This record gives sequence, C-alpha cells and structure tokens, in this order.
Amino acid sequence: MRTFLTNRKALAGAVILFLYFLMSTVGPQVIPLDLSYKPALRLKPPSLAHPLGTDVQGCDTLAQIVHGSRDVLLVSFLAAIFAIGIAVIVGVTSGFVGGLVDQIFMVV
Repeated sequence: MRTFLTNRKALAGAVILFLYFLMSTVGPQVIPLDLSYKPALRLKPPSLAHPLGTDVQGCDTLAQIVHGSRDVLLVSFLAAIFAIGIAVIVGVTSGFVGGLVDQIFMVV
C-alpha cells in the first residue's frame, strides 16, 4: 500500500477512477436529466446553467454524460469479469493438462 501511495501516477489514476465512480452513482440523483426538445437552448456554449453547453436538441450535455456514465461503468465491469473468467478457464486448463495444450495456449 505504501508503494501505491508514493506512486503519483497510480494515485492520480485512483483518484480519477474514484471521482468517475462517484459521478456515476451519486450524479444522477443530483443532476436531473431533461430530454425534452428546447429549440431556444440549441447548441448554446458553456455557461453557469449548462457547464458543458447544450446539444442540437437543447439538452444539457453534462446531464447526459452523468446519466450515461452509469451504463459505461456497468459494461466495463461486466467486460472485466468476462475477461477474468476466460483467463481463469484457460489458465486452469493449461495448468492441469500441460504438454501440447499448454504450448498452444502460450502461443495464443
């Protein structure tokens, strides 16, 4: 743990990941998502009301990012679990069978 805390790049990555996780879990309760069409707010630049501006339909870009981040976090978590599952199956098979199967898995 001490090595992790002294590595500035690892610590910066952990802070960014924590903030992203916080945004995806708490953000949707704090920032409402209104997807109704508002022609008066079309393609507005960043302001205090809309920190990242608005899109073609007049919707707040920050609200869309916050509400979409939960799905992105879920998909990335499931992809990591799926990859770990495949790696465990390949590793266990290679370890138990050995020989030619092990050599084939090492090449792949």
